[in-house]
Amino acid sequence: MPPPRSVKGMANTTTRAGAVHSQRACHRRTSRLRATCTSAESTTEPLTSWIHSCGGSVASSVHVASDPRLGGMTLVNTSNDTIKANTHVVVLPRSVTLSLSSKTSNDHEFALHLPPLLEKHVASVPEELWPLKLGLGLLLERAKGDSSAYAPYIRSLPSSFDGVPLFYNKNEIETIAYPPVVHQVVKRAKFLHQFAGAVLADLQEENFASFNGVTVDVNAIGWAWAAISSRAFRVDAHAHEASALPLIDMCNHSFSPNCRVERASGGRSGEIRLVASKDIAANEPLTISYGSLSNDLLLLDYGFVVIPTSPDDDKSVNEHDMVELGFNPMLFSTASMLSANTPDVSEDLSEWQKESLRRELKIDSDASLRISADGSCDRLVAAARIMASPDKSSPSDEESACKLAASVLSLTLTGFETTAAEDYALLQDSSLSANARAALSLRIGKKLALARAIQRLGRSLKREAKKKTRGFG
Repeated sequence: MPPPRSVKGMANTTTRAGAVHSQRACHRRTSRLRATCTSAESTTEPLTSWIHSCGGSVASSVHVASDPRLGGMTLVNTSNDTIKANTHVVVLPRSVTLSLSSKTSNDHEFALHLPPLLEKHVASVPEELWPLKLGLGLLLERAKGDSSAYAPYIRSLPSSFDGVPLFYNKNEIETIAYPPVVHQVVKRAKFLHQFAGAVLADLQEENFASFNGVTVDVNAIGWAWAAISSRAFRVDAHAHEASALPLIDMCNHSFSPNCRVERASGGRSGEIRLVASKDIAANEPLTISYGSLSNDLLLLDYGFVVIPTSPDDDKSVNEHDMVELGFNPMLFSTASMLSANTPDVSEDLSEWQKESLRRELKIDSDASLRISADGSCDRLVAAARIMASPDKSSPSDEESACKLAASVLSLTLTGFETTAAEDYALLQDSSLSANARAALSLRIGKKLALARAIQRLGRSLKREAKKKTRGFG
């Protein structure tokens, strides 16, 4: 039996725009499959021709080009004419989209089917990591090379996925400096290596027969996971399985997009369309919404975040972002000691405080207090009211609660080694790795949210002071 061929990586200069660009692989990558795409034109033409040959369509005015705002490659209206609202810019027949066959699927004709060995392992993948499942299907098609029905699409995929934390090194993970995301990054990387180890052990026993004799490694599986997590999505929310949508998936994200993705009538077998939601001017990039996602999810799955251009810019805030602040009695106690005119707070909760926290906020000692991107922090203030109260019969006043909450936020901010302004200055360093740039941007968003919350509480304290002044008038 001849030795199995090797598939360890995939080289392509095409990158997804909108992300901060760079990646560090789990290990150094090598490749025997190398795509020849080196320009926007060579990316567009094979995909467009393939889509047309399969019964789809692509507007002649649309090409893959450099995004003038974000850099990288994306779909752009390259004509001198405006694309009118409701124009079907791209139409994909179901035969060119990638989805995975499942028990709930009723369009097996168009879905990828995993061999029994991989089906067994896929059953162990948590639903939250669903891209890994479809990623194995993508990897199977990639192993087929030019014989794959999806070869033109696979050749257009990048060799790396810029900014996706799955491939961060230790220093880049530490740069995130936000425990909830760091936890997710480590969790995903650990699962990838454990899962890949189990899959590869079985594949080696069968001499990689499930991949037609083509060997794969942990890097290839990680590549496939990142490819799907950063590109596939459900057209109808959670009504259908997620799919990878060739060419459409090159659109950048916007919370105010100029295009939408919809399924034509006819159920799951209906074609997928990229439709202009508004007029799109000449040389304007085509954008879609990836969903109402926090910066945490944008970074974990897509490798980028949405933050203002400066600390003083309130117009570019990701309103879906938040800070998950763990409820910690010691944090409140320390904050009370650092804040003037704030009641002493014990880190040892009394029984009535525990009951009040459970009843009013449905939290216990390991729960989270959420700070919204706009600075809203109602749960934090509610917890501060309970923590600042000397006893059950003597509730704290609003001023004490706001002061304590503001002190908690200030203490949290001091936990970062740098300020938001200093981080913005670091972003100007051209030698900074793109992964570190993405990590910095994530923590900038968290710091700005905390600062807005402090400002919001400051305004509340001013209102409370005015009430007291009027009371003596």
